[in-house]
Amino acid sequence: NWCKYSGYLMHEIVYGCCGIHPMFSHQYNLAMELHLRTALSNKHIIGLGEIGIDLRSPGHPSLRLQQEVFLNQLQLAKELNLPVMIISRNSFTETIDALLQVLNFEYYIIWRNFEYGTVELDLLNSKFSNIYFGCSPYHITNRELQQVIQQVDIKRIIPESAAPHLQIPEGPNIWESHPLFVGRVYQLIAELFDIPLREASNQLLKNFETLYNLS
Repeated sequence: NWCKYSGYLMHEIVYGCCGIHPMFSHQYNLAMELHLRTALSNKHIIGLGEIGIDLRSPGHPSLRLQQEVFLNQLQLAKELNLPVMIISRNSFTETIDALLQVLNFEYYIIWRNFEYGTVELDLLNSKFSNIYFGCSPYHITNRELQQVIQQVDIKRIIPESAAPHLQIPEGPNIWESHPLFVGRVYQLIAELFDIPLREASNQLLKNFETLYNLS
């Protein structure tokens, strides 16, 4: 699908990340790495991901295989000096262990759709100084996770729209991930931090620029 999707990157304001999701770890080989390197050479690909470990989804590859592929991609990101986008499902210790094996304290990381607790949040902040946390439509319906997000410095929050199994009032008939969702996430973040929507939006834009070196 690279030939199809790379066309979107021709637009001057469209950027993206590229990586092998843990659920496809069994497909990772030298040919796949070559394709990945080709994709990452595009100037509008500004991060490697989402990559990580998924021990929750039915039929997931073995932990050992996921760890091997995850570590390989972390090494590749380090080689190319690209931020990494992390996905972690029921695998916090396994995920952070891999990160600590490869990346240094100042490496830029985005842990998307963060769904762990404050203890895990504090540990990550103690190990990495430039780690960001994703806030998605999933947080709109989960009060406990909202309380966790409130413990994150707003300068370290990245809004995201991916939530294929959720609905919001603005799009009751949309079941796939859609940029429409991100507007509600911006609103949620403004509400959680009790600041005007414009102020929140400006800060979140700065977060993107800093994380991906776009400024």
